[in-house]
Amino acid sequence: VEWKNPKHIQQWKNTLIKYAYPIIGYLKTSKITTDHILKVLKPIWTTKKETASRVRQRVERVMYYANAKDYYFGENPASLKGKLEFLLPKQNQVPKHHNAMDFKNLPNFIIELRKHSVNSSLALQLLILTACRTSEVIKAEWSEINFKEKVWIISAARTKTSVVHRVPLSKASILILKEMKLRQSSNYIFEGSIRGKHLSDNAMLTFLKRNFPNIKAVPHGFRSSFRDWAETRNVFSHRSMEYCLGHAIKSKTEAAYQRDDLLENRKVIMESWNKYIQK
Repeated sequence: VEWKNPKHIQQWKNTLIKYAYPIIGYLKTSKITTDHILKVLKPIWTTKKETASRVRQRVERVMYYANAKDYYFGENPASLKGKLEFLLPKQNQVPKHHNAMDFKNLPNFIIELRKHSVNSSLALQLLILTACRTSEVIKAEWSEINFKEKVWIISAARTKTSVVHRVPLSKASILILKEMKLRQSSNYIFEGSIRGKHLSDNAMLTFLKRNFPNIKAVPHGFRSSFRDWAETRNVFSHRSMEYCLGHAIKSKTEAAYQRDDLLENRKVIMESWNKYIQK
């Protein structure tokens, strides 16, 4: 198993220690049966669906590793397909949606947002302008910015899809970066309260709640605002919009034929978005 960061490692440990170890922690892998896995999962399968799914997946990976090392033989007792899917109750999947702002309200919101010059406000403005994820913005480094080409290059190690994401920078985005350049004191574009450290994960959300208590939108929700706006234009291709959001192409067949991330097309889209929210 490969982990992206220490936090991910800790999450693995915590979920296995809390839910799996009390049932199977002291058993040899050759002694673990599907019944044991059911005892681990049933108490949380319908009440803590996301956690239960992660526990099952992690136990399954551990068991696959044990099988590869010849610690046991036969089927994986934590496998969902063809086994647990028939023994566990059905999970009613309710899609999670981040609270988003109606894109029609964004121009007025941006006017108010610009009245604040703290780093968290400027980071939020860049997030909105680029439709990027929170972690991509707060951990952005100056080495990723190409001012000449007006492109922000986020490495594969920093993206959710593990694929390099080239982000076209609009005029407004460049202005924000130039303002942050004047404040530069570390490799990070948006420093937090501790010198040399980037903004915290919740810095933008905390800023929103403190200064705009009536607004229910969260930082990640502005990606939905962008997508809703782009859909209403009826001139941008689905593929272009997906690339703007840094989404992976789900169809392997479609992905196999795509050699270009449509950067030039996306420059037009992001400038159009820039003009819209600043009108």
